Parts: sequence; C-alpha cells; structure tokens
Amino acid sequence: MDDRPKTRRVNRERRPLPPQAPRGAKQIVIPMTRPQYDEIWHDSQLLRASIAGWARSAPELFPAGFDRGYRLHGFGRESRKLPGLKLRKIVLEDGSSYWLRPGFVAGYMTGTVDELAYPLLLAAHGVPAWLLKVGFGHSEMYWYRLLERLGRSSLVGTTVRDPARLPEHLAADEHHADWAGRKGYLATTVGDGCVLGVALTASADDAHLHEAYGVFAAEARDVEPAYAPETVNTDGWAATRNAFQACFPGITVVLCFLHGFLKVRDRCRKAHELHRRVWDIYRAATAEEFRRLMSRVSAMVCHPDLDRPGARDAGEAVGQDGVLRGGLRPSRMPSHEQRGGPADEPDVPADVCGPGPARPSGLVRVASAGLGVVGELPAVRAAG
Repeated sequence: MDDRPKTRRVNRERRPLPPQAPRGAKQIVIPMTRPQYDEIWHDSQLLRASIAGWARSAPELFPAGFDRGYRLHGFGRESRKLPGLKLRKIVLEDGSSYWLRPGFVAGYMTGTVDELAYPLLLAAHGVPAWLLKVGFGHSEMYWYRLLERLGRSSLVGTTVRDPARLPEHLAADEHHADWAGRKGYLATTVGDGCVLGVALTASADDAHLHEAYGVFAAEARDVEPAYAPETVNTDGWAATRNAFQACFPGITVVLCFLHGFLKVRDRCRKAHELHRRVWDIYRAATAEEFRRLMSRVSAMVCHPDLDRPGARDAGEAVGQDGVLRGGLRPSRMPSHEQRGGPADEPDVPADVCGPGPARPSGLVRVASAGLGVVGELPAVRAAG
C-alpha cells in the first residue's frame, strides 16, 4: 500500500504582530565593504567618524534618539558561519542597546552579499532549493529559510529614504496566485514606478483586503506618521476601494480608465462609435479637451430611456447611429475578472497597450454618471 503523501500544513490566517520589537530591529546596518571593515571596525575613532558620516547622510538608518549620543560597548562573539567577523554593540543615551552590522554581511550572518547574490538570482527564476544545494552547498532548508527571510523587511522602509518622497498618488490591484494548492490574492500597492506593498491573503473580501493593504499603510506610517495619499487608482473592485478608504480616510478612489472602458464595452458590445469616443477621451492632451470630450460622451449616453427594464441584449439599446436607445443588461462579472468581447469587436487600441510619450496635463475633475468615473486624475509627468 502506498504511503500517505506528506503535506505541510499552511496557516492562512495572518497572525498579529508581537508586542516586542522583532530581532532584526535591534541591528543597525552600516554600509561598508570588507576592506573597509578590516580597516575601521576595530578602531574606535575611525568607526565613530564613519558612523557620524552615515548619520548625517542617511539618518533613517538609525533609531530615534541616536543624535543625543551613544557609546561603544564592546564586540559580540565571533560568527561560526562567517569566521573572523564580529558585530559591535552600542548603547544609546536612554540605555537602549543595538548591534552594528557591516552592510556586506547578510542578515543572521548567513553569508556575505556577494556570495548570496547569484544563488538568490537563480532562486528568483524558479531554481529549487535542492538544485541550489547541489551547486552552492549548504542544505535545502538553508536556502529555503534564506528566501523566507527576504519577506521580513519593510518594503516601504527599505525603499523610501525621505518621508517627503512618499507618493501622493497610488495604484492598487490584487494578483491571483496559487497558494499551496488553493487560490490566494497578492494585494499589491505601487507608486512613482516602485512596488511599495505586497501582501498575501486568502480572500478578496473587505476584511481580508483591509488587513492586506493595511500592511502597506502601517509600513508607510512608520516612515511618516501623518502619511495620507491623495488618490489611489483601482480596477473598481468594491473591497479594494473600501480597504483604502478605511486605511486612509479622505482618499480619492480613481477608476482605472481601461477597466472603465471594459465596463462600457461589456454593456454596449455593439456601440463601436461609443468605444471610439471613450478612447478619444483617453488621448486628450489637455484638461480642457478632456472635459469637452467627456461632456460629449455624457450627452451621448445619458438618454431618457436608459433605465428601461426588460432589454434582452445590449444590441437592442444601440441604434444604427451608435446612440443608446434602451436599457442595458448589467454585467455579472467583477471588474477585475472582465475579459475581452467577441472576435468581431475592436480591441483596445495599440497606442494604449504599448509605451508612448506622456501627455502633461493639470489635475482634472471628472464627474460623469454615464460612465461611472468619478475622481481626480493626477497630472502626468512629461517623458524623459
């Protein structure tokens, strides 16, 4: 009889953070190379001069109260994993203690950055732990734990050095992923071309997404306690909208233009003239042109008989001239799962899918009951 397959139990519930600071929070990483370490690490005056320089240029590396003074307090034990390397201990004016770790050493003294860079690059492209063991030694569990530790750092805290550079305009979406044989969702937050939050959750409902996006909110407020972004661009999923409004009261939720078009296309599959006019709005180069084109589309879709019940198909509501004539059947699909239409329907324009020059414009307020797009669109920075 075959043995019962061994499976690893997965805890899908997010555990609350422990009340005490995590172990890694008691270390201060000082950027330096191995030659610099050999030169200054055992010389108190040279080490103090190096610390003073980094405290001026990168104060976010150091804990609160560091500027009030500190004293060097000896060395830690020599690492068994990295012979010849020791951490140095400092004590602040308020009595709290921290360990200084050179930047060329990975966390938990698991190896040097240069030694681990190539194996981790292979792991990022799907190379399994057993194959990394064959090529680079150690054990399978060593490489597994090394990968798991990468997720312990704050994405916002390790990316944004200056609180003033936290983005005012965000974009958020959930990526569908396989999670140990079941469906999971990666709640992703980006801003200014940088990924700032990724959290795995078991469901895309209000409670789970509030908790997942709350990870980004907590990390951002560790950098700037008063952080409050102005807008977030979403695909229209209600739970995403509710999560950001709960995390950042007063934020303006902007509907993604592509998903707004998909909603229009899903309800008016034969209104090709309407499709063309919607994309004309997207190509508007100025705020004035945007408002003018939006007003034209609003007048086109806001018809007195728009809400007439009983239409069997969206085609009933579209005349030969492309004007809506009757009621439309609402979509039964959430916005983030909507797909393209039939083969004879025009695709998303090529100039929208591919990269193109940015179109600078000012802030544009949009309020159109016909399209359901309500929000404030941020200015687009010029390319270059």
